[in-house]
Amino acid sequence: MKKWIFSLALILSFKITAAVPTAEGLLRNPNNNDITGNLILLNVSVLHTMTGELSDEAAETTKKSSLGYYKFLLNNEERRSGEIIQGQYFNSSFSDREIARLDSYRNLGATLQSDQIIERELFYSLMMMFAMNESKYMGNFIKKYSSDFKLNNEMLNREKVKLLDEYKKYLTMIKADPSLKDHVKSPLAKEGEEEAKKIKEIMDSPTYDDNKNVELVKIGENFFWKVKFDNGEMMFSNEEHQLQQMTLNFGGKKINVYALEYLLFDGQHEMPKKIKIEMGDGNTYDVSILVYKDILSKNKTFSERLKDLKTVQSNVDVKTREPVFPMGITY
Repeated sequence: MKKWIFSLALILSFKITAAVPTAEGLLRNPNNNDITGNLILLNVSVLHTMTGELSDEAAETTKKSSLGYYKFLLNNEERRSGEIIQGQYFNSSFSDREIARLDSYRNLGATLQSDQIIERELFYSLMMMFAMNESKYMGNFIKKYSSDFKLNNEMLNREKVKLLDEYKKYLTMIKADPSLKDHVKSPLAKEGEEEAKKIKEIMDSPTYDDNKNVELVKIGENFFWKVKFDNGEMMFSNEEHQLQQMTLNFGGKKINVYALEYLLFDGQHEMPKKIKIEMGDGNTYDVSILVYKDILSKNKTFSERLKDLKTVQSNVDVKTREPVFPMGITY
């Protein structure tokens, strides 16, 4: 009975400390289902609109736009996260015969970390957040430009985590050999008033020491989780923890991001149908998610897929087609 009571208390402790989400936790697209396959397919269109003044004396503006189509294959094999194949297509058919450009990246995280094009870093970080439930790309991106943004590992209550880890090892050990229970002391055993008091203080303390970046705010009739840092902020829905909008001022660039129309793709996985990225210099990128599939692929390895696509693309007669160039937010 005592063991059951303690286990319940332990669970409640985590629930209480988890009532306020961490910033990195929100960046995992937490309302989405887990990824179960080893390959993610993502088809998107990107409408790039450039708005500028027609002349210094006129109040009129001029707009130029271009539309691009991209297919991403994201590797979800063990220890291979961050490996992607990216195809840019002549049109929305996404047929292999319409591949205009083909690129691949072995380590997207390292590529982004060394990048200096902020809108490009943002785009790929958002794609990994929504398509892969990965928070590290967005977290590292924000941390790169805003030092006061706190990642989970910077807020962990090390003392509590160490104690819980020791207790977990103890439970595993006595489960394997119950006779050890009479000879090995539990890390949570109370020997003396001072020791019992110390253990209680540790267990009652929050799992994360500092969560000042996140607060619950009310706007109109609705509540949102607001994540604020030195040069930006993000807003997430209260219950679903869905990203709603983001305002950044990184490297002298002002950026507004809006995540719109959350939908279930492939009947299981949720992400916004549209993502609008507005740059302060008049450039706007409207990203539309057209296809999302979580695939368990057994017939080809990721490397084999890349090899096959390179062969197909090499046979496309690009000379007779209108030239295709990467959009400003893609490589």
